[in-house]
Amino acid sequence: MDEFTRCASANTHTPTTHGTRVLAEVAGIVGTCLQFAWRVGVVGVLWRSAYIKTRRDDLSSRRV
Repeated sequence: MDEFTRCASANTHTPTTHGTRVLAEVAGIVGTCLQFAWRVGVVGVLWRSAYIKTRRDDLSSRRV
């Protein structure tokens, strides 16, 4: 009976630790993706604002 209890408790702990490990890995992957997307977004916004500024300068220089 003691051996069975030990085996049962080991079986109940294994999925929990495995699930926690999987959740931690998924959270890490999602965090990395969000960090990458945030960096790309910041670079994209900066590039877009710089591009719009140069386009405005080109348009204003063409009018004159």
